[in-house]
Amino acid sequence: NRSLIKNSSTDDKIERIQFVKNFIQSNSIQDYNIVGLIGGEFFDTQLSTSDVYENFCSLIELLSQKLKNGTIDQVWLATALMYENLDYLKAVLDIFLVHNCIDKVLICTSYDTRGRFFANKEQVWKNNMKILKSMFPQIKLHTEMIVTQDLVDKVINDDFDIETIVNRLKENNVKLVEIQRSRGYSQRKSLTIEKIERAIKAIREVNKDVIIMIDNCYGDF
Repeated sequence: NRSLIKNSSTDDKIERIQFVKNFIQSNSIQDYNIVGLIGGEFFDTQLSTSDVYENFCSLIELLSQKLKNGTIDQVWLATALMYENLDYLKAVLDIFLVHNCIDKVLICTSYDTRGRFFANKEQVWKNNMKILKSMFPQIKLHTEMIVTQDLVDKVINDDFDIETIVNRLKENNVKLVEIQRSRGYSQRKSLTIEKIERAIKAIREVNKDVIIMIDNCYGDF
């Protein structure tokens, strides 16, 4: 998780990587078929210390071996893809490529119309997606589209770019669209059934197969 690499000393990071390696080498790994490394900062600057980088790469070597011998079926790498330098991510993917198991790696990222993409981050994200698919055509890219109030408003007001949405869903392999019906902790009103229906119809015009999940968690209707 994020604590593996963020706001930790070099020794702490190495210790936590070793903890994961020990688990993967134990009999407990036989209870799982997928291993996920979650934390958007993994491949930004958090691996810049040589000792941490080498230990992380040894973890990837171990995972590659487990993929090859069938102990696990897939490795998921969660990353924000909003950093300019892809060197660390490329180096990790090269390890999987050398072991002929790159096709069993899933890159997990997310897209939204507001919040994460400040300044030029959206363009950086787009470029990184294209670079990865170009360099590693066998790799699977999974993108979750986060339906924020901003996106819902654009759908309802018919002021969003349909062509752009179509390109997002086709090129970036979006599997799930989540709509939070309740206002939660925000100041907006809870979404009505009519509004959700209109949003879903617009989404379905873009992609008929994408999963649409409605979150009713707060129930303040």
